[in-house]
Amino acid sequence: MKNLTLLFITLFFAISALSQNEGKIINLNGRWDFDQTTDAFPPQKFTRKCPVPGLIHLAEPKIEAYDKLFKRPDQVLAEEAYDYRKLLYEPRYSWYKKVVNIPADMKDNEAMLTILKSQFVTQVYINGKDVGQSISCYTPIDFKITNALKFGADNEILIRVGERIWLPPQAAGSTDKEKVNYIPGIWDDVFLSFSGKQKIKKSLILPSVKNKNVTVKLLVRSFYPQQVMYGDQMIDTIKAEIQIKEKTTGKLVAKMVAYGETDRDNETQLEIELPVTNFKKWSPEDPFLYEAEIQLFDGEKLSDVVTENFGMRDFERRGKFFYLNNEKYYLRGSNITLHRFFEDPDCQALP
Repeated sequence: MKNLTLLFITLFFAISALSQNEGKIINLNGRWDFDQTTDAFPPQKFTRKCPVPGLIHLAEPKIEAYDKLFKRPDQVLAEEAYDYRKLLYEPRYSWYKKVVNIPADMKDNEAMLTILKSQFVTQVYINGKDVGQSISCYTPIDFKITNALKFGADNEILIRVGERIWLPPQAAGSTDKEKVNYIPGIWDDVFLSFSGKQKIKKSLILPSVKNKNVTVKLLVRSFYPQQVMYGDQMIDTIKAEIQIKEKTTGKLVAKMVAYGETDRDNETQLEIELPVTNFKKWSPEDPFLYEAEIQLFDGEKLSDVVTENFGMRDFERRGKFFYLNNEKYYLRGSNITLHRFFEDPDCQALP
């Protein structure tokens, strides 16, 4: 029986690491032009800067509502619950702007803009073209932007973020009776990714020590146009080549070629199982890692490449206890109300 504090932390970083697209990602994090408006039209000029990731209170010079977002009462307020609709300030649209050069050699690729987390009601414009809107606040949002880009030239990316009070009722905006202000902004990574007509949008590696195999789950996005005329092609055949190697030595331990079909202009789930017989188990005491490289082919043309790191381990619950590789571990931990922390002005960019 062992303590699982280290295990929990290590598993978090090992499992939740993002898939990496080989050499076809443009990271958009950094300082963006920023400003606010009272209506849904972009500002005539931008007078502030704000980091991305960064909620609107990080804008410099400070926004007009800054002191009301972080109101510090002179005495304890005995209020049992707070209604988020009782705004202490005038709600505004917040605008982030960035100009990025897209290399000319990316011209034959499909492009997607990903915002890992943004709140509340996110609207994106590329070079003045509306490419989509999302009401997601805590999950990644993707925008297909190929037709709006200028390759071999500068491109203007404009992101508009609304207020919590404007979220539609079907949105997962959350409410917390101990929160006063729900501060908007882009609060996770933003990046451009490029691929062929078939893109690995998500990949999940599921190792099994007991079954001596690794299951690879893929969510493939097809950028081929949907059927319009009778007789138009509706599906395409793809090929996935998967290699599993030891992370440090590069030693090959398993490989497989699998075929599947994708629906045009849609997302298709694929599942591939690889037998792995000779492997080393992962543990907090010996965090041995493997690397899965997934190459996706559109016909015979390489369309996308993703790599994932993982450890061979079984983790399960039996009754009220947890077991790693059939050995009992005790979970030691707690939780925090993260979004209350956002209301502390001293938190700065820590979220």
